[in-house]
Amino acid sequence: MSFTDPTVTELLSGAGFDFLVIDMEHAPLTIEVVQLHLLALRGGVTGIVRVPSNDPVLIKQVLDVGAPGVMVPMVSTREEAEKAVASCFYPPLGIRGFGPRRASFYDRLGRTYLQKAQDVLVMIQIEHIEGVNRIDEILEVNGLGAIFIGPWDLSGSLGVLGEIDHPQVVASVDRVIVKAREKGIPVGIATPLSEREAQRWMERGVQFLTVGTDYGFLVQGADVMVNRLRAKHSL
Repeated sequence: MSFTDPTVTELLSGAGFDFLVIDMEHAPLTIEVVQLHLLALRGGVTGIVRVPSNDPVLIKQVLDVGAPGVMVPMVSTREEAEKAVASCFYPPLGIRGFGPRRASFYDRLGRTYLQKAQDVLVMIQIEHIEGVNRIDEILEVNGLGAIFIGPWDLSGSLGVLGEIDHPQVVASVDRVIVKAREKGIPVGIATPLSEREAQRWMERGVQFLTVGTDYGFLVQGADVMVNRLRAKHSL
């Protein structure tokens, strides 16, 4: 999700997705807009917020407005993974400051919210070759809920930006998949708006994935319609 209009989230909630990623890293979304996207979710669809960086303050704010999980980009070391986990949990497990607001249903949940807060999903992105090389130590961090692979940035770190079919990229992704599954930690990947690509990575062992973007669906639908009409009617 990259548009600021939460009705797009409401619309796509009806498509049958298990979850939607609300993207603060690459889209111009403020914390106020993120809250509106979370409010717009329908039908039991989970909203995962991708924060722009491994920032404890912003992660705290995202959780306080009700996100059930966060995706933290560019995690490449054990220390960075530990920081991401600590940012998501209250002491003694972490460093999150208390003031959950919407997440606690505006204090109506009282102390029972503390139990709910233990279920926050901490998802980190492995998208640099350093993270691949350090995957064993990263997976040792307690509290990690899932691993998400970013193949484009990973290809860039290998000097072949955009060549996500490059043997080095594929081998790196396969290594993360195997290591994560050995540890029993769910592993997913970002894919373009392509059934073939999605199927390809599912066959290689990922357990969840993102398929396309909100604007990608719009572009694809518009381009297909216009191109078909022009070809058929010589417009």
